[in-house]
Amino acid sequence: MLILIFASVLLDPGRVDGSSIIKCETSGLGRLRYGDKCQYECHCVNRSEQCDIITGACSSGCDFNWVGPGCQFKNIAFRQNTRHLSNIKPALYSELANDDSLSTCSRTSDKNSVAPWWNIWIPEYAAVRKIEFLTTANITKDFSYFEVIVFNTTNESFRKKENLTGGVVCYKHNHSIPKEKHILITCNGYPVGNLVQLQLATSNVQLVLCDVRIYEGK
Repeated sequence: MLILIFASVLLDPGRVDGSSIIKCETSGLGRLRYGDKCQYECHCVNRSEQCDIITGACSSGCDFNWVGPGCQFKNIAFRQNTRHLSNIKPALYSELANDDSLSTCSRTSDKNSVAPWWNIWIPEYAAVRKIEFLTTANITKDFSYFEVIVFNTTNESFRKKENLTGGVVCYKHNHSIPKEKHILITCNGYPVGNLVQLQLATSNVQLVLCDVRIYEGK
């Protein structure tokens, strides 16, 4: 009887047996899988990592096109068009915040008469659910009272850096300094729009963003 049970577990790669589960086979795209029937793909930065077999969570973090505790939501910010207030020399452009690297960071100048901003235009309207971004540890002091605002605008207005009006504040931070360089916020009411702007509150500071990810609301 013991031999028959052992054989059945080997033949069922998605079977949960107590606290353990047999490793799933890779998908047709070469991705590892998870779930009680191996029905989901892992979306880890390290593609050779087996994500948590139950939740899909990745110790290396989510691949850049995915977000969420189990890397199960599409990141609608990945490689979309971006702008920021100003550049330093040599320029570290706004698109370095939503590329495929955590080691490249966009940076505005720290000599502006207005508070710096970074924004992203998304081709389709989306209900913005959560936003997570990565800055640097020495710059978190400048994130007191920062805001995230969702607008509706045309691609032409975005490209011309025209003044944005009629936006909805999805999140406003308080006076405290974020304790971590990785910041996750949840929007109030999941505002719908096609442009998301991260706005600092103080002039003559530098806005540094090494990664920005946006979850779409459901």
